[in-house]
Amino acid sequence: MRIFLRHRVFWIPLLALAGIAMTAVLGRSFLSERAPLRVPDLSSVSEQAAAAIRRAESKALASPDSADRRGDFGMVLLAHQFDAAAADAFQSAAKLNPTDFRWKYLQGLSETAHSRATAMQCFRAAAELNPSNWLPRLRLAELLLAENRPDEAALLIASARTLAPGEIRPALAEIRLLVMQKRFSEADTAATQLQERGVVVRDLVELRAQCLFQLDRPAEAQRLARELQQESLPAAGWNDPYAAAALAFSTDPADLITESRSLAAFGNFRQAVWMLQAQRARAVLHPDFFPVLARLLLESGQPTAALQECDEGLRRTPNSSMLHHLRGSAMFLVDRNTEAIASFRRALELKPDLALAGFNLAHCLLQTGDRSSAITTLMDTLQAAPEMSAARLMLAGLLLDESREQDAAEQLRILEQLLPATDESLLKLKRRINK
Repeated sequence: MRIFLRHRVFWIPLLALAGIAMTAVLGRSFLSERAPLRVPDLSSVSEQAAAAIRRAESKALASPDSADRRGDFGMVLLAHQFDAAAADAFQSAAKLNPTDFRWKYLQGLSETAHSRATAMQCFRAAAELNPSNWLPRLRLAELLLAENRPDEAALLIASARTLAPGEIRPALAEIRLLVMQKRFSEADTAATQLQERGVVVRDLVELRAQCLFQLDRPAEAQRLARELQQESLPAAGWNDPYAAAALAFSTDPADLITESRSLAAFGNFRQAVWMLQAQRARAVLHPDFFPVLARLLLESGQPTAALQECDEGLRRTPNSSMLHHLRGSAMFLVDRNTEAIASFRRALELKPDLALAGFNLAHCLLQTGDRSSAITTLMDTLQAAPEMSAARLMLAGLLLDESREQDAAEQLRILEQLLPATDESLLKLKRRINK
């Protein structure tokens, strides 16, 4: 018994020492997952941005084992264009929670501008962690296209299209792939289908213009080239929910406006409205806040709410031609034509070349039976925007109703230079004139 006790007493200190050693090893391993927070030089940013970054840093330091707090810190940094520091934070978050694909995905976004190779590794890792999500493989495909590696990109794009057949971004990547493969007719057909779904982004217009030049349709290509000169035409940009979540941390109201426009360009009007309304206190400081929000509300079928935003905006900026135009559109949709006409006319007084206001004014005038004024308004509109085929088609139809066949035929001649020969509206007008 004494021998047994002596052995037991001997082993207890050894076990205790072994436990201490194991704790030290595990502790070093665990602590290594918690890399020190990398805080960039904040001297060049606004006070609001610096304060937001410091708050996120404090939360991350207070919860050193939380991947979410590290990830939030990274998103704040990414939203303020500190990409390298953001990448470090996302890498640390990924180590703390290696099963959450978001952190490798966001690390890939942060690395894209600086190291495509590292970004590709991150997107591959994110795709492996979440095989059912199309975004990581599509981002990887986009980088492969940028590296002129279409064969590798093709498989990923096809996979993304299968996973998300209704999503617009994979369709846009497929069009870019077709252009790279010199399959211009197929690319133009696919681009036209996207435009018919209401997608209006700079990337799509650029791709379609390339196709039309290659297909020897210069008049249509030049019309699109003129569209590209519009500063308001948004890029596809950050249009995905994880990038949008990062941008929501931005203290710059221009970022919120940009993101909402990008969402709207892809048809996500309700999400864009929600984003602006959720961040209203910040976004309202931007001069485009009320015009953008009112337009989004109109596009999402909420004319009464749009009218309220227009009225609020006009109280602040009474000479905004765009707000008067949008107010007219809202009035028209709630059957207040007289007030709509007054709003459109005020918009044109402030900005005579605001072609959409002229086009919509003509619609209102027709609703009130003033056909002569509608024709005059359309002619004035086409002086400001001769490429506006919708206004020219309406004018041609009204001229035919007035038995002015020769004038209508002149409009048809111009339309044949603007529209493809297979356009259904153009063919219908030709049939009417030929009768």
